[in-house]
This record gives sequence, C-alpha cells and structure tokens, in this order.
Amino acid sequence: MSLLFGPLPPYIDGIIDRQSTIDEAPIAPFTTVTVFDPTPDAIDTLYIGIRSDGQGTLSGEGLGPNNTLTGTASQITDDLRSIIFTPINAIPGQTLNTDLTLTVISNSSIPSTVYRVPVTDTSTAPVETLSIDPDVVYEGNGTFAVSGKAYSYYGVNSVQFSANVYGSTFSLGSAVPSSDESYTFVDNLGTSQIETQSFIRAQIIDGSFSYGALVPAQFDLTGGITGKRYTAEQNIYNSDGSSVLSSTYFREDGSRAVNVLTGGQTFSSSYEDTFLNHGAPENTFVFNSGFGSDLIRQFRVNGEDHDTLSLAGGDFHNSIAEVLHNTSNVGGAAVITDPTTGDTIRLAGVSKAQLVHNQAALSFHT
Repeated sequence: MSLLFGPLPPYIDGIIDRQSTIDEAPIAPFTTVTVFDPTPDAIDTLYIGIRSDGQGTLSGEGLGPNNTLTGTASQITDDLRSIIFTPINAIPGQTLNTDLTLTVISNSSIPSTVYRVPVTDTSTAPVETLSIDPDVVYEGNGTFAVSGKAYSYYGVNSVQFSANVYGSTFSLGSAVPSSDESYTFVDNLGTSQIETQSFIRAQIIDGSFSYGALVPAQFDLTGGITGKRYTAEQNIYNSDGSSVLSSTYFREDGSRAVNVLTGGQTFSSSYEDTFLNHGAPENTFVFNSGFGSDLIRQFRVNGEDHDTLSLAGGDFHNSIAEVLHNTSNVGGAAVITDPTTGDTIRLAGVSKAQLVHNQAALSFHT
C-alpha cells in the first residue's frame, strides 16, 4: 500500500478536550500531547493554529514563524509540551472560548488530520466594587467624613450618596475617587433639612455615566443635636439592618462615647474615647499611638469569651511583660500607660492582678 500511496502521514495523540483557565492565567494546553511519525527520523513541521480574532497568544522554546515547530516527531513533542497559551484580557464576568488547532506534515507525506484543542478562559473579576467604611470621622459642626473604595472596569466618574431623610429619599452629594480607588465624602448634617439620615446608600456612576448597584452603609447618622453632652450620633447595624450593634456619640471637642450593645466587634480608638462595653464578650479594642486618655467600662478580662486590647507593638516592644510593667492600679481601675507616647487606657473595675492572670486579653499589632 505504501508503494501506491506513499508514506503514512504523522499523527497526534493525547489531546485533552475542553481545557479551562480563569482570569487570563497562562495555561500549557499540550502537556499530554504526543506526535507520532511512522517514518523513522522524518523531519516534520507542526502548525499551531489560533483564532484570528485575538483571543490569546502562544509562547515557548522553539516556536517559529506562524507558530510552527520543526524537527523529528520526538523533538516536536518535547517543544510542544512546553508551549504556553496566554488568553487576552477579558471584560469582567466574560468567558472567552479559543480553538487551538494542531496539524503536522512530514517532508515525505501528506499533512495529518487537523486536531482541535478548545480552551476556555473565564474572568472572575468584578465589573465594579464599592464599599463604605463604617468608621466615619466626625469633623465637628455636624460634619462627617465618610470613606471607602470605588472601582469600575469602565472607570468611576463619581460616587453618589443618598439617604432616607424623614421618610423621603434625599441626595446628599458626591465624591470622586483618587487613583488608588479610595474616596472621602464630606457629609454635612448641620442643617435642619438633613440632620437625621437613615438608610444611607452609595452608588457608582461609571465612565459611561451608567448607574451601578446601590450599596447600603452599615450605619445611620444624626447631626445638629442640641441640649445634650454630644452634638452628633452614629448607629451601626448588623448586616441586614435589623438590630443596632453600637451607638457612638461625638462631642464637639473630638472625643467620643461608644455604647457597645453586643459582642464580637472591633473598635478603634480615635481620641479621648469612652467605651461602655456592658460586659459584652469577645470585643477587640484597638489603640494606635496618639489616642490620648481612654476609658473602657465593663471590659471582660477573663473567660474563654474575654475581650482583647490590641496595642501598638512597637511602643511596648511586643512584650506583655512591658505592658504589665507599665500598668498600675488607680482608683479601682487598671491603668495602662504607653511608655512611648504617654497615652493611657483605664480599665474600670479591672485590677492589674487580673491582667497578670489573664494575659490572653493583651495583644499587639504593627
């Protein structure tokens, strides 16, 4: 038969169908492929086809013009198995299907069958992300600074804010994110028209002026408060808005009183803060340098569900012994003094001896 029709063509085996990758990660789609040539020592050329509409690129050792490999069947097999396919960047959420093809021809035969190698790439990146930091900064005079992150594949033109004000939706204004995707929105509650804001929401307007999904804040804000020891208030809710986790009362001098209503939360001190913990379990209180003089009432110091103080590690040399060395009993409270800054934490109703015997309540952060 070979005298009538010539040498048998080379052939390919070991193709894995329907290979996939995510987020444009490079893939080696031919690691199991073997090229065979019935003619010993024949010099073959393998053609790797790729869609002409730009679904990705090929790279690898020995890859010649027009994505070809040349050599014996064994040499081509070795080179082919090292070839890398890199998909193009896809729109977030998009899936791209690319058909790679393999065809081999010997210098002494007709070309082999065309072998199809489909590869799928799925982008899992979000089209947009938007967050609202629950830790607002009260700037006095009924003004809050609300921060967060905003990203859109199509670019962020602005982040628009709205709230429920006395039963009606009210536009609060907008912020423009910086190059690192962060934004700060200055929310002025000093006027009687918007001094109470419930169901605060943010929304991205992207570069094509399309509106993104509404993202709710985890808090309500109230400003313009008179006749009390504080001038503004923030209530933080659980994820579905059904219950209040804590209420923060802002004084005009920048100090705060935080009423902790449930456990499992993290609070960061800002300046001259009072935390009313009510014995709630497993709360963490974070103190960075410069917080001044803070007070925690009903700090849960012992038990498996104890609360935790997170202190600036550098100030105390990451040493609990250093913390205890700088702790004293004053007026029915354990007072921890930061040896670097002079800041103090007063734990009402807790003694130094209790801290000595419950050192798990002390931790450090960088």
